[in-house]
Amino acid sequence: MTALPKISASVLTPTLLDKLVEKDETDINKVIRDLPPVKPITLPSRPSDAFGTLAFLPTEILIATASHLDVLTLTRLAQASMAWKDVVQFNPVYRDLITHVPEVLAALAATGMLAVHPAPALHHALRSWRCSSCNVHFGGYLFLPTAERACLSCLAENPALRVYDPQSVQQCFGLSDSQFARLPRLRVIRGSYKVGSYADARVGKSMVAVGAARKLSTGQLKPIEDFEWEDPRQLGVSGRTGSSGHHPPPGPNRRPPGAHMTMTLRTMRDAPVKPPGGDLTLRPRPRYRIDDYLAGVAVVRMPYLAGPQHRPADLDSGRLCRGCLVTQTHYRSGKLPGAVAAAMWPSDLVDGGKRAMEAITTRLWTRDGFAEHVRECYGARLLLRQWGVVEE
Repeated sequence: MTALPKISASVLTPTLLDKLVEKDETDINKVIRDLPPVKPITLPSRPSDAFGTLAFLPTEILIATASHLDVLTLTRLAQASMAWKDVVQFNPVYRDLITHVPEVLAALAATGMLAVHPAPALHHALRSWRCSSCNVHFGGYLFLPTAERACLSCLAENPALRVYDPQSVQQCFGLSDSQFARLPRLRVIRGSYKVGSYADARVGKSMVAVGAARKLSTGQLKPIEDFEWEDPRQLGVSGRTGSSGHHPPPGPNRRPPGAHMTMTLRTMRDAPVKPPGGDLTLRPRPRYRIDDYLAGVAVVRMPYLAGPQHRPADLDSGRLCRGCLVTQTHYRSGKLPGAVAAAMWPSDLVDGGKRAMEAITTRLWTRDGFAEHVRECYGARLLLRQWGVVEE
C-alpha cells in the first residue's frame, strides 16, 4: 500500500492492534440495521398435520430434503413434527445461520428475501470472506437479492449490485413478462441509508436487482436514445408495461428520458454479467455514472465465520483502520507524499484518487487482514511514531 518498509509484526501487539481500530462505524452502517433477530424454533404442544405424510418420512429422506431448502421453509417444517424439528435443529447449516447471523435472517425476512435463497447459499456466504465482485477485499456486507458478499466500495461502484424500481429495470433490459416474473422483489424498509450518498427510503416500495435483470436480458437491447418515458406525474396506478416488456404506444404523457434518467439507464446497462474482479476505484469511472442513492436498502452487515471449529466469539464482522483516516487527512490537506499516493492508486485517475481514498477509509478488514494491513499503512505508521512505538 505504501512505498515505506513494512512495520515489523513483532511490534504490533494485540493492544496496539486494538488501538489502531477505528471504533466509530457510523458512516459504514447506513444499511439495514436495528431489526429484532429471528426467534428460535418453538414446537407446538401438538404438531400440525398440515404437512400430511411429509411429516412421517424416513429420517434419511428428511435430512436429504432439508439440505436444499430455504430457512423459512425449514423453520415451518420444524413445526410439523418432532422428527422434522430434530432434523432441522441438528442441521449444521441451519444451526450456524440461526446462531451466528440472526440479524441477517431478520433482514432477509423483513425484505421478503428469506424464502428466495437456499440455506446452503447463505451458509456459503457466512463461511467465505471475499467480496464476490472484486474478489480482493473483505466483503463485510450481504447483497440481499442475490445473497452475495460485497465490500462497500463495490456496492458503490458495481452497477450489478444495485436495486431499482421494477418497471424501469424491465424496460431498460427489454425483459418479457415471464423473464420479469423471475426477478425476486425486495421490499424496502423505512430508514436512512448511505452507500455513496444519503437517502430516506419509504415503506411500500419494491425493488429488483439490476445485475439479476442484466443476466436475464437476451438479444440486442433497445438504444436508450429511442426510449420514451412516462411522465411520473401522469403515470397510472399500476405503471405496468405491455406484455412484451416494452413501452406502450407513445401518448401525450410520454417523452424521451431526461438527463438524469438517461444516466440511470446507461449506468444500469453497465452492469457486468460476470464479477469484474479487482478494485473498481482504481479504474476510470464513466462520466455519466451516477451514485446509487438507494444501495443501502438491499444490504446488511454480514460477519464471517472461519473454520468449522470456531466458536461464536470468533465471528468476524470486520474492522476499520484508524490509520487510514490519518492518511485521508494528509491527502485532503495536500501533505500526502507522492510516493505513498503512487503506491495506493494509479497516477492517471481523473479524480486524483478521491474515490480510492474514500474506499480505503471505509474498508473493513478481517482480523488477519487487518494485522497485515497496518504493517504497511502510512497513517498507522504515523500514529505509531506519535505513540513512540516506531522511530522516524
